[in-house]
Amino acid sequence: SAYSFAPGDVGEAVGRAVEIFSHRAEREAMSVSLAIAPDLPRAMLDARALELATINLIDNAFKYAKDGGKVEVSVGAARGHVLVRVKDHGPGIDPEDGERIFERFVRGKNAGETQVRGSGIGLALVKHIAESHGGTVSVESPVAGGKGCAFVLSLPALAGEPTTPRDARATELHSQAAE
Repeated sequence: SAYSFAPGDVGEAVGRAVEIFSHRAEREAMSVSLAIAPDLPRAMLDARALELATINLIDNAFKYAKDGGKVEVSVGAARGHVLVRVKDHGPGIDPEDGERIFERFVRGKNAGETQVRGSGIGLALVKHIAESHGGTVSVESPVAGGKGCAFVLSLPALAGEPTTPRDARATELHSQAAE
């Protein structure tokens, strides 16, 4: 699968992925929020591949964190990288499974019938996309507060000017599910 790279806006690609999930969030009585740091640097990216990677991470969070109710997506920059963070409030991941969940078809041992971390293909694809961008994907579990899990996709930022400065954008897409 050949990627085609061009300087691009990580926040925009991630925003499209979040948009896709806002409808599903409503149906499933979940919420997904997005926060994008202002003055984000650009990165060399295949926007469609990055959008697909983000979709896979959000999908994974939705499957796994049903009871957590909300998924938080943020885009920021640190140490010459642009970071996409997808955080859920589910049961988290066994530390021993941390590295292995990116291999194909590996399922975490906390994955009971109700909490399935997917077939592993989604995460293997995310890893492939991250690495083809010269980046990495890692997992933090539990995240601060002792619950849940955050996947962090890190891409090298392009040196020089950030994208058109913008206000920090935050969209909260809430489910309207009737109790």
